[in-house]
Amino acid sequence: METRLYLFGLPRVEPGGTVVNLERRKALALAAYLALAERPRPRDELAALLWPELNQERARAALRSTLPNLTSQLPRGALAADRRTLVLRHEALWVDVLAALEDKSLLRRGSQGRYSFHLLLQQYAAERLAAEPVEQAERCVRHARYYAGLAAKLADAMRGTGQPAALAVIAEEDANLRAAWAWVLGARDLATMGLMLDCLACYNDLRGSRQAGDAALAEAVLSANPSTEAGAARLLGRVLAWRARLLLLNRAEAAEPLLERAVALAEGQADIATLGFCLASRGMSANMRGEQAR
Repeated sequence: METRLYLFGLPRVEPGGTVVNLERRKALALAAYLALAERPRPRDELAALLWPELNQERARAALRSTLPNLTSQLPRGALAADRRTLVLRHEALWVDVLAALEDKSLLRRGSQGRYSFHLLLQQYAAERLAAEPVEQAERCVRHARYYAGLAAKLADAMRGTGQPAALAVIAEEDANLRAAWAWVLGARDLATMGLMLDCLACYNDLRGSRQAGDAALAEAVLSANPSTEAGAARLLGRVLAWRARLLLLNRAEAAEPLLERAVALAEGQADIATLGFCLASRGMSANMRGEQAR
């Protein structure tokens, strides 16, 4: 049974073709906002948007009390919620606005239910944004930091049983992650670079794109210098350690000097995690040399 959300004309929700009346107008407004949002929205943002007259605590309480009225009319699992964010899964709900744009080829629906704009629309939006440099800079910061947070979560997932799902998300978000990484390098935002590093390097390692991964990290080496900036030495050690790992398979002779620098930096910063990573890479290198000798 398909549930449809109509936003043209009189907004309404129709589960299985039956029009239902949501008891609260704010529930319908929340559904409309989430249906057109590209990614999970913070609860605080939604509460402030829908109940601007209330303080934060009361607005959040109003949001909580509205959710049951909305979820009762949506397919099971359509609204995903955690303590901080809400997201409406596009694959679980038909939305007339999105369907109309898709019919005109202005939107394309991806394998994960995400929509992307037609290339010409993207170019038009980029040109308009470039005409507003202050707003452009603010949006670049928000974009990069959002995807840095996502990258950090995916890096954790790739270390465990969630690796296949994490890799699928990275493949789907590849363009956004690369754009965020490019901005981070240009802005020399070392904290954000540190959040993204493990995810992107590990992804390139696992999919065998070691040359491309090394090129990206080579730029990060330049961005992380000089080491006088707080945290730069630790970050540089991590970058060098990953560069060495990516080079081990095809250019082992180039990896060893990088490992030596990474070990020295890790020891100087008492960075046990990076030091252990370097020692593991050295073990891999020794095993590879042994195999080649045999």
